[in-house]
Amino acid sequence: AFVAVGGLEFLLGCAAQRSVLTRRVRAACLQMLAKLALGNVSVQLRLLDMGAVRTLSSLYFAEFPESTAADVKNREMEEEEEEKGAEIEADTDGKIRAHIIQAMDAAVCDHVAAERKFCADRRGPKVVEWGLGLPHDPTVAPVPEEGDEEEDAAAVPPVSPPPPA
Repeated sequence: AFVAVGGLEFLLGCAAQRSVLTRRVRAACLQMLAKLALGNVSVQLRLLDMGAVRTLSSLYFAEFPESTAADVKNREMEEEEEEKGAEIEADTDGKIRAHIIQAMDAAVCDHVAAERKFCADRRGPKVVEWGLGLPHDPTVAPVPEEGDEEEDAAAVPPVSPPPPA
């Protein structure tokens, strides 16, 4: 019932509200997303259909402290929000990023189509690389440039529900 009334969209939307909600509330939303998705194929399909993995990967890179290139891409938007009086809490301890990883993992875990889509999207492997601390150039933003969405969408096969067991 929660999914049917737009609960997943609500949780994902709240998790993205960096300038409005506290880190604690955003972390709770991400934890709830992870709990709902883990082992639940219908929730995983809904998250996949709404592009949640892509959204979560974008959130992951936006949470890095100012020293990274991913944050540079978001700096203009954040400056506009700060001008409006909004305070953005930095994820200096990595807890929000950890919750994002947990939600992404639960959204694709044991779901073949979701795993394929995660791997086909350029951001998925970058999240894993950055999360593991693999060497990367911090001056190069891992998020694709404008217009790459069409190219990414063409590279990802359509997702259909798994056959009944």
